[in-house]
Amino acid sequence: MIRNYTSKILSELKTPLVLVTMRVCGAVAAFILSILMARTMDPTEMGVAMTCMSAAPLATLLVTGSTEAGCLRFLVAYLDKNELSKFRGMVSFNRRVTFWLGVVFIGITIIWLLMSDRESGDLSTVILLTAITAVLLSWQKIASAHVMSLGHVVLAMAPYSLWRQVLLVLCVGLWILADNALTKEVVASGMLLSVIAVLILQVVLNRRPMQRVIAGKSDVSDYSDHREWTKVGLQLGITLLFVQFSRDLTLVVSSFSLSPEDISVLGIATAIVGFAKFYVVAINQSLGPKLSEAVARNEIEKIQKKIIFTNHLKFWPMILVLILFWLLGDEIAKIFGPGFANIGMLLPILMLEPLAVAFFGPGGQLLSMSGHQFIMLPLSIATIAVLVCAITIGAHLGGLVGAAYGSSVAWVFWTVSLALFARKYARHDVSMFSATRLVFRG
Repeated sequence: MIRNYTSKILSELKTPLVLVTMRVCGAVAAFILSILMARTMDPTEMGVAMTCMSAAPLATLLVTGSTEAGCLRFLVAYLDKNELSKFRGMVSFNRRVTFWLGVVFIGITIIWLLMSDRESGDLSTVILLTAITAVLLSWQKIASAHVMSLGHVVLAMAPYSLWRQVLLVLCVGLWILADNALTKEVVASGMLLSVIAVLILQVVLNRRPMQRVIAGKSDVSDYSDHREWTKVGLQLGITLLFVQFSRDLTLVVSSFSLSPEDISVLGIATAIVGFAKFYVVAINQSLGPKLSEAVARNEIEKIQKKIIFTNHLKFWPMILVLILFWLLGDEIAKIFGPGFANIGMLLPILMLEPLAVAFFGPGGQLLSMSGHQFIMLPLSIATIAVLVCAITIGAHLGGLVGAAYGSSVAWVFWTVSLALFARKYARHDVSMFSATRLVFRG
């Protein structure tokens, strides 16, 4: 019995551990990049470069139209029902939307640069490079969503989570070793080159898994569900704006109330906490295909077991990380010098975010996969409003620490709301309360 249970744990942990390793390595590369930039770049140039690095992924929501957001829900169901024509139709639909919106996005960027040439000044090159990067990153994003729906989680996540950061830090590192000055144009160019490389890698990795469902040009593509793909994609797109880009939103909102020096401290602190969040995100991503399959088949007992098991895998490691940050926060801050001493007190506060995500379970995933994604749009808008208000009020009352609390408050609001709505609409209690109670019941 013990051997079977151990085997089960190792089987469940295999994919999450691979994902965690990739994301941690990618985060380490990004961490090294931030140190290189901080020690070699002018602060103003570094600020522009970091803004571009955040703007490109954020712009992919516009370029793809968020149509790929529903892939995990629809494509898995199409495969399960052997509706391969609809599978091909959605894949083709994602590509067409991304192509035309990409053309429009680049066109608008060029027109805007031409009309505001005096205002943009020396930023024109950086803005254009960032726009091109966003379009290419959008293609990588939809390719990743397609292969993710086939259950190849590692193939879907490796290019974006690992190799993009590694290649970028290599570009910057080699440039510095050649005794060249690091500028915002160099960083933007390195970002573009790294995205080109990972797009090519993603296409190569996708080729074999996708052959089974997209065999040739003669195969029929069914676009009859395109309205539903668009609707669900737009609904989930607003959700992604908060979930995937909450750090960028936090820094932008905080910049209206805090000094640039405080923003740099908050930016590094959120990046460090991101290491802990990678683990929680990896567990949720590895759960996605299996949970979607169980929901499609209405296997209630299997759904509950998956949620219980993964909740425990997420929560207890986050408790350990919180304790480590509490004890070693000041030592971590010393790595960045005296100007970043406040990082130590911010880390335990910001750790409330991954703790809340781990404790209140995968409510968002369950709602979207069970067809109740309609609640995600108003909840996402409400959460963004809470984020803006909480950070602004917190910054005015408590400065840097208050802004950190504001960010964490928004995440607690988000995760608690998702857990309550999952219980109401999907009829599942996804929180640690239920997981712990059911474990004790055997």
